[in-house]
Amino acid sequence: MQITATIALCLSLFIFQLADSTQGMFSWLSRAPKTTAEASGSAKELASTTSGATSSAHALEYWTPPIHPKLSKSLDEYQTKILNLPDKSLPPLKPQTPISGNKDELFDAYRERRFNPDALSPDDPRKIFLQHILSDQYVGDYQVNLIQMRFKSLFQKATVNNDEVEQWFEVLFHALKVMWKDNNVNTQAMAVSALYGAASLRLKALNNEPLIAHIDGMSAAINRIAVSGGNSDFVHSRWAKEILTPKKGFSNDLGTRETFLKIFANDRLLVDAMSENVGISEQAIRTLGNQFDSASAYRRVITLAVYHHQGTADADLAKLFLFISISKNKAPHETRLIKYITDAQRRPR
Repeated sequence: MQITATIALCLSLFIFQLADSTQGMFSWLSRAPKTTAEASGSAKELASTTSGATSSAHALEYWTPPIHPKLSKSLDEYQTKILNLPDKSLPPLKPQTPISGNKDELFDAYRERRFNPDALSPDDPRKIFLQHILSDQYVGDYQVNLIQMRFKSLFQKATVNNDEVEQWFEVLFHALKVMWKDNNVNTQAMAVSALYGAASLRLKALNNEPLIAHIDGMSAAINRIAVSGGNSDFVHSRWAKEILTPKKGFSNDLGTRETFLKIFANDRLLVDAMSENVGISEQAIRTLGNQFDSASAYRRVITLAVYHHQGTADADLAKLFLFISISKNKAPHETRLIKYITDAQRRPR
């Protein structure tokens, strides 16, 4: 598909709002610290220049799971092209139909609300986002990462604008409803991506009750789509089990040690945390603990998987995961995963 400079610019502003536009789009995905000490040092360095939920290095570098190198390369190349466009700002975007209420009221509102993409101008970034998300020209992983990149851009902002978040939820939920009605096989993967993104954003909105209500209401509505996504009655998308059916534990990706280590082979911190050498593992686990409260939802689930493997294998290492128990803001799926882990650790070996 040929994309004009104007359309490309709008898409870049709507989706790829990175904190440092001089870096490659996926540098934060592929760059893993060489040592545990380096990881800890990078977190401290970033903490001196930022605050709040973005105050540690992993919040920038480990937003989503690793993806296929070919997809990373194609998205990186596309990002390079749009970065060469002249800078231009767009007026603030507002939801077509603002809504308010508590979680239950917003759950109903999101399920019933009507979004009209035809009312948007051709260069409106929301319309362009829908063109990319709903096109069968792109593979599912591309769409998953578009969703995550938008959530990441909101997470990185110093302050979150409620109108901006609401209009993003509006267009995102519209896309998911269209995919669900069409029995699109990628529906569950898109919905799961949205749930992880919403869980990450919620970590930053702890003192924003209206926004929390929107996040919880929309997440409940998306969960309905996710569990029936792709005309399927089972959880099949990557890492969906951990957020949709957490009481059943971890998927093969995270629950099998060998597979876990293959997926995160380039992440030195995780490799060290999973080490059979107790000293190496202990140091890495302490670093994960320092990062936990400001980690993205994906990264937190990964940390829980480390807890599952290492804590079950070694009672002394299990004690190091106290930071998880005392964390003040655990999502429901995290609480259920923790119960699954602790129950497993109590069983006779």
